[in-house]
Order: sequence, then C-alpha cells, then structure tokens
Amino acid sequence: MNVKQSLRLAVLLVLVLATTSFAGIYYEQELKTATQTMKTVCYISGSKMRVEMQGTGGNAVSIQRFDQGKVYNLMAENKMYMEMPIPKPGPEVEAQLQVTVTKTDETKKIGNYNCTRYDVTVKGAPRTPPEGMTTQYWTTTDVDVADEFAKFADAQTRSQSAKQATEMAKMKGFPIQVEVTTPAGKMTMTVTTVKKQDVPDSMFEVPADYQKMAMPAPGAMPPAAPPQGGGAQ
Repeated sequence: MNVKQSLRLAVLLVLVLATTSFAGIYYEQELKTATQTMKTVCYISGSKMRVEMQGTGGNAVSIQRFDQGKVYNLMAENKMYMEMPIPKPGPEVEAQLQVTVTKTDETKKIGNYNCTRYDVTVKGAPRTPPEGMTTQYWTTTDVDVADEFAKFADAQTRSQSAKQATEMAKMKGFPIQVEVTTPAGKMTMTVTTVKKQDVPDSMFEVPADYQKMAMPAPGAMPPAAPPQGGGAQ
C-alpha cells in the first residue's frame, strides 16, 4: 500500500468512526435518600444522556434526549419502552421563574476532587414552595470533562428554560456532589468516578426490538428518573 492509499484509508476510517461514536463523558455516582441507596452509571455525549440505575427495585435505563425534547425509559426485562416529553414551562411560568446561582467561599475535598459550593435557588417553578428551593452543587475543575459538560448542561437547561440556562452558566466546573432538600426529605448524589470516554450513538437510541408502551394515566405515572449529579436541574 502506497502513501496515497494509506492516507485515503486513514481519512475513510476517521469519517466512519465519526458517524458511530465521539468523545463524551462517563461517570458513576451514588444516590442516597433517607430510605435507599442507588448506584447509577451515566453517559453524556453532546446534548444526550443515558442513565443506568441500580437499586433495590431492580435496574432501569433512562435515555434523555434534550435535542429531541424527549425521555425514553427502557424496561429490558420486557423489551419495552415508554416515551415522555421533557416538560417545558409555558410563557407565564417562564415569566414567573426566578433562578439565582451564588458562588460561595466554602470549599472541601470530596474523594479526590477539590470542590467549591454553589447555591442554586429556584422560585416560581411548578411544585416548588413559595419561598423557593435551594440546591447545593459542589463542583470541581480538577477533571478534564468540565468544558464538555458545560456544553451539555447548557443544552439541557436551554431545552427547558432560556432564563435558567443563562443563570446556570455562571456555575463553573463539573458537579461532584449535589444536595437537594425537598418536603420528602434530603437527597444526595455523589460522583465517585468521572472520565472522558468515546460513547457510541447507539447508547442513546431505543433498541429496534423494543415495543413502545402506552403512557399511563397521570395518577399512575411512575416516578421520574432522579436528577443526576452531572445535571443542572
């Protein structure tokens, strides 16, 4: 094989690989509530996210496509899936929505990561108390995925609220720990492993042999996937 043929082959391989996978983010985290602990494995690529949850209730997979405005919950044991739209506030809710990101002076080491605390307060959103709800994000710049994550977080929040996306952009770094306090109790998500990793596009697609389930009645809706440590909810 001559030099020209080698170059053509190299270019062809790059083009083929570019259509099947590209650099993304892989991370593992532990979610704790007062009653249970769950392990999750997460994959991010562009504006797409896959969450694989392992808990006492069994395993579950959620594919969150912010480029499509949809979430797909997969049930591998039955080879079925449920498709749901990602909620987006209407003009009235968007007008009432108030999001404030505050960088604090508090720092601490979580695992191997030096972290800074940001407080994110949301008021005027559906299902939030009148005084609002504050979430603590402990972020780090010690990892090499911060820039890639920032692009994903912007796509995630912008798909739901431009106002929220603008404010959340003030938070720098990758969230290693997220602490949420709700009327139901406290929930803590802690990332234990995070790294760059090529993620195939197929990870964000519903398998061809899965059948679509009908949406249940509103009162019978299953609980949504929990917010992720890498998310900007």
